[in-house]
Parts: sequence; C-alpha cells; structure tokens
Amino acid sequence: MSGDVGAFDALLSNLTSQRQAIRDGDLTALAPLGARAADLADIVASAPSANDDHAALKREAERLRQLLGAVLQGVRSARRRVQAVRAAGTRFETYDSHGHARAVILDSGKVERQV
Repeated sequence: MSGDVGAFDALLSNLTSQRQAIRDGDLTALAPLGARAADLADIVASAPSANDDHAALKREAERLRQLLGAVLQGVRSARRRVQAVRAAGTRFETYDSHGHARAVILDSGKVERQV
C-alpha cells in the first residue's frame, strides 16, 4: 500500500511540475513529464486509495486543465494576430464612395501612392 501512496504523491508532484513548467515557459520539460504522468496514472488507476488522494489529484488535474486551456487560447490568439500581420503586408480593406468595403490586394507588397 505504501507503493500506492508513493504513486499518488508522485503523480500529484508531477502534475504540479507540469503546471509550473507551463508557467515558466519551459515547454521542453512537458514531454517527459507527460510521459511519466501517463505511467503514474496507470499505477494509480489500479491502486486502492483514500478519497483524499483522489480529491487532491482531481484538484491538481483541474488546475492543470484550466492552465492548458488558457495556454491554448493564447496560442490561438497569437496565431490569429500573426496571420493578420502577414495579411496586412499583402492586402487591406478600404471603402468606396458608397461606403462599401473593398479588399485591395497588393501584388508586390508595396503601396503605390498616386497623386
């Protein structure tokens, strides 16, 4: 049973380490931590435990899930911004004299001013 408790503690520590790695921006640490977490989760899943063990793991897993959700949202936002910046160099929106939006696509990436 003490090996089971060790697995619960190790998994809890691993989840905390994953969360900290994300907060620190150390994304290279996530792959080995994730692999270790999967191994520990298999051990924990087959081990009898107290409800307190499960509750602590559930809380930490939820904190990690929320953080990963925020990271994913940030990555998506950054990707949209990069795409918008790239598009700004090749096209832009303008309006005609009637107020209708028109996309102007630039062939050479240079804006030519006409007088």
